[in-house]
Amino acid sequence: MGRPASVPKSAVSIAMIEMRQQLGMTQTQLARELAVALPTVGRWESWDPPKGFTLGLLARVAESAGLSQAAVFRQALEDTYAKKMG
Repeated sequence: MGRPASVPKSAVSIAMIEMRQQLGMTQTQLARELAVALPTVGRWESWDPPKGFTLGLLARVAESAGLSQAAVFRQALEDTYAKKMG
């Protein structure tokens, strides 16, 4: 299922795509790295970005490669927890 036309990509989704491309990975390879199903990566990159624990995983992958997208993932993770803490 593709991204609904009226839903713009989030900063996290864009950062995921950029990170994956900079690492020279396919969606399949990233899915294996994160231990998720291939359609999950496609959904995250298209219209429903990852949340919670997965943001931490993505940040670690980006950080280990020295990529700037780590900051996007860390900020999204912080924003998630800030909302929960109210």
